[in-house]
Amino acid sequence: MVIYPRCPFTGRMRDLTNLKTAVCQLIPEAGCPEKNADTVCGMLGDRDAELFVFPEMFLSGYGFPDAALRERTERALETISEKCAELGKAVCTGSPRWENGSVYNSAFFISPEGIRCYDKIHPAEFGVYSEKGFARGMRPVIWDYRGIRIGICICYDIFFPEIFRWCSASGSSVNICCSASGTVSVPFFEKILPARALENTTYMIFANNAGIQSGIGMAGLSRVVDPFGETVSECGTGECVTEAEIDLGHLEDCRKKRPHLRDYLGGNWKMQDCQRCGGNFRIVKSIKCNEQFSQSEAEVVQPGKARAWKARGNFPSGVQISPSALLMTAAA
Repeated sequence: MVIYPRCPFTGRMRDLTNLKTAVCQLIPEAGCPEKNADTVCGMLGDRDAELFVFPEMFLSGYGFPDAALRERTERALETISEKCAELGKAVCTGSPRWENGSVYNSAFFISPEGIRCYDKIHPAEFGVYSEKGFARGMRPVIWDYRGIRIGICICYDIFFPEIFRWCSASGSSVNICCSASGTVSVPFFEKILPARALENTTYMIFANNAGIQSGIGMAGLSRVVDPFGETVSECGTGECVTEAEIDLGHLEDCRKKRPHLRDYLGGNWKMQDCQRCGGNFRIVKSIKCNEQFSQSEAEVVQPGKARAWKARGNFPSGVQISPSALLMTAAA
């Protein structure tokens, strides 16, 4: 069904269609990107969904990848790309990515228009999780597919709200979290998923791993959450595929009833042309604008680099600013 929602950011009318999605909570074969790519392609052929979402590091299996997997993984991505072009469908899947001697924990968005990627900004290094060795991503991204804007994060990223706030304020109707969340993290994800959906009045797709991977018992429980934080469809703890339709009419109604993004964009908080890195952070200047807001200049010094970059933005007076509070420029 074609509907004509008004963009809450520009006020313009756009011709959009609802989007059929399949969240694929399947267990990958570790170290075998070819077989995992075949699994993805098989799902594309078997179901009539338009967007298929797979968990974190699905193409290689969760864990730091062997360098020998690089060419095989890149060929696997091309195999999926060819299938997407053939069937006119799209896939979001986790995979390692190699560039300039660094390895990234990435999510690839593959559609008939090509292959795009996002690199995980916050690798997890606590408790049962050890992602040491992965380079940090530098910025959020937003993807367009069939007229719908889609935001993305990977697992631990979701606990940093600035990423999805940036995506939603940049126009996303759907935010995806590809995840490798163990059973120990279930209580936290149960709280954060509806919160991220509701605060941004944006659909939330959570694709989590299942089974045992790198010695971690993965929780499964993948789901689709609507803009009011209500679960639309969900998986259990084992292998499962759950489908849901992203209803843009419902999205528009939710945003009319709870205009969080409208009021966020219309207030004193503004998107800044800033970047994010894992360096040391300090406020170097703060000029009081009024009783509520100050203009702050921040400086970040990256480890091993003498030069620093600076960013300015309006922040509440008296509030301590963290690096994540500096929102990033679009990658697109």
